[in-house]
Amino acid sequence: MLEGLNLLHEALEVAKKQLEELQKKCDKVPPTKNKPRREFTPMGMTYDTTFDRFWCMVKIDLRKAYDSVEWPFLHTVLEELGFPHSVVKWIMTCVCSISYSVMYLSRCLKEMTGNPNFNFHPRCEKLGITHMMFADDLLLFSRADFVSIQLLLQAFQKFSCASGLMANLSKSEVYFGGISDFDKDQLQTFLGMSRGSLPFRYLGVPLSSKKLTVAQYRPLVERVTARIGCWTSRHLSYTGRLQLIKSVLFGIQAYWAQIFILPKKILREIETKLRIFLWTRKNTYAKKAPVS
Repeated sequence: MLEGLNLLHEALEVAKKQLEELQKKCDKVPPTKNKPRREFTPMGMTYDTTFDRFWCMVKIDLRKAYDSVEWPFLHTVLEELGFPHSVVKWIMTCVCSISYSVMYLSRCLKEMTGNPNFNFHPRCEKLGITHMMFADDLLLFSRADFVSIQLLLQAFQKFSCASGLMANLSKSEVYFGGISDFDKDQLQTFLGMSRGSLPFRYLGVPLSSKKLTVAQYRPLVERVTARIGCWTSRHLSYTGRLQLIKSVLFGIQAYWAQIFILPKKILREIETKLRIFLWTRKNTYAKKAPVS
């Protein structure tokens, strides 16, 4: 009996020591806060700094400074004024193309990131990405606070003054996430652009922060259908139709497939349209009445 009590007492002592050690470990862990920590910004906007997912993306359509001037006319004027042929060629290259100024834009934005008041887009901070550019479409990224957007706009205006490439505000849009509608209205008024919504089309494909639905893949089917509709009126041979399917229509599908995982429903619909065009030369399938 005494031995049993001694064993029970030792077991309780061991359990007590383990609970004390566990309590010490728990005391070292900082207590969690029920309410998220808030931050006050210059425009009076409040953000949840424990979950930094408020972002801003500006889609700018660049308008060339010489859009209202005929380039052949400008080329003729430069030659008539006696400029050397090489100088005329350099000037026309700068006027007709905007690729030469991309490096200067990158330099302006890189200098901007050195400002401690600038905050990156939450998903771009690790890579240090502030912009993406293709042809005359420019995407600018930052956190959705007034200071960051103001610095971003100042860097772009510096680039515009140096290159003559201005923003076409009628085609430019701004996108926000993680902030209230009141804050969106304030920032939109400051930028002077219309507010866009996701998904939006960029380089021919829809871009979204979420997984695309089947309905949002419809532009791919419509584009394939439109191409087939242009060819149905032409008397193409079987070999010609097969070559067009391989070289053109499969190319359109492959471009989307490099970016997205296409749903099976969309793939089956495209395959059906291609098969109908290959065998019947038509865009739609007309089932013949069965012979009795």
